[in-house]
Amino acid sequence: MRFYYFSLFSWMAYGVAVVVAIVLLWMIWTKLLRLKLTNPVYWILVAAILVAPWGEELWISYNFDRLCRKDAGMFISKTVEADGYYNDTGVITRIVGGPTYNFIESPDGKGSFHRVEHATNEEKAHALAWYTEHHPTAKLRANEWIREPLSDREEVVVEQGTGYAWRITTLDKPTARYQYKVIDSHAHVSHEIDRFEDVVTDTQTGELLGRFVNYYRGPYWFFISLGAPTIPCQETEIAVRQHGTLALYALTLLPLKK
Repeated sequence: MRFYYFSLFSWMAYGVAVVVAIVLLWMIWTKLLRLKLTNPVYWILVAAILVAPWGEELWISYNFDRLCRKDAGMFISKTVEADGYYNDTGVITRIVGGPTYNFIESPDGKGSFHRVEHATNEEKAHALAWYTEHHPTAKLRANEWIREPLSDREEVVVEQGTGYAWRITTLDKPTARYQYKVIDSHAHVSHEIDRFEDVVTDTQTGELLGRFVNYYRGPYWFFISLGAPTIPCQETEIAVRQHGTLALYALTLLPLKK
């Protein structure tokens, strides 16, 4: 069993509700029905009033514990060397400051896809010269980007302040062999329990290289607090601590050795 957070407000509400329910039962039992309190049915009903509010919490806790133990966590089946990958998770990744892939593909938010790869020094220099020629009086701030269109589907982008330069190509569909995707996101699997799963796959062989599975549970119906946060599985939290800040793709897809 994995119970929800303790809340003094919830216990107070539970106590008030139980007292009110028992008083109403007593009035109905003795005044309306004119039955004796020694009747065992009365005490069975009292016990039901005491336990019933926690029935939902017991059900959620049982299912949450079972699901977490069953398949929550980080699972790496195979590691491969890759020059890049397709990222369909919605998480913004860059090809600098982390694993040095040659390219990353992802949805462009307009129904197409784009491929981001390192631009050559020559392409960077040409983009800077192009911008100076077309904007001779412009003064760029550190957070602005220079964009030189090469065609209707390609451009070179230079980030001011860092000097990073990329070639960005618009694609009709992903071309990368390896794909990092979300299989489940907020998928409702049981009362107050949602499932999340990310995977890395090899599209050529159909192999599943790695998966990251987590479940989150919500509170019981009479939980009262300043907030009602969801609780993840301990197994996934342990996996995250073990692997640090590395995401699933970084654990399965190793950049090609130079």
